[in-house]
Amino acid sequence: MQGYGKSAVLDLLVQRAQRDLRWSRVFLYVGAIICMAPGLAGLVGIVASLGQVSAGSLVQAILLTLLIIVVGGVGGAYIYWGFYWGWVTIWRWLRHAIGGNAPGSGLNGLAFIVFIILFLWILATVANFYGILGGGIYQYRKAKQIVAAATPYMR
Repeated sequence: MQGYGKSAVLDLLVQRAQRDLRWSRVFLYVGAIICMAPGLAGLVGIVASLGQVSAGSLVQAILLTLLIIVVGGVGGAYIYWGFYWGWVTIWRWLRHAIGGNAPGSGLNGLAFIVFIILFLWILATVANFYGILGGGIYQYRKAKQIVAAATPYMR
């Protein structure tokens, strides 16, 4: 970042961290909603069949469905959240490593499309593992520390 003063670099860093924190919350909420949907659909099905099942099996079905909703919501939220942080990190590492040179730029037509799809799939897989297995927590805490450290200076 040549040509920028220290305060400009700090401003860019804080803005990026704030944007990352905001988008990570979006991924968290979307993941929770998407992964709770099957349990909610099951709950609707249970309510629709209230008069056709016995009380004991109804209670079991409701408890199982609520468990699916809770586990699906929490697990799905973490998976989506972790994928966001993994993708952001892996993409930044890649952009830094290749220095702006597009990988596969010498390929033509269908070969280029196949290369890009496989390339993005591999990146998404690596990002998913990185984010879910602890990298997401690390990146989140790092962004929180940047915003917290810079907040007194930005007033």
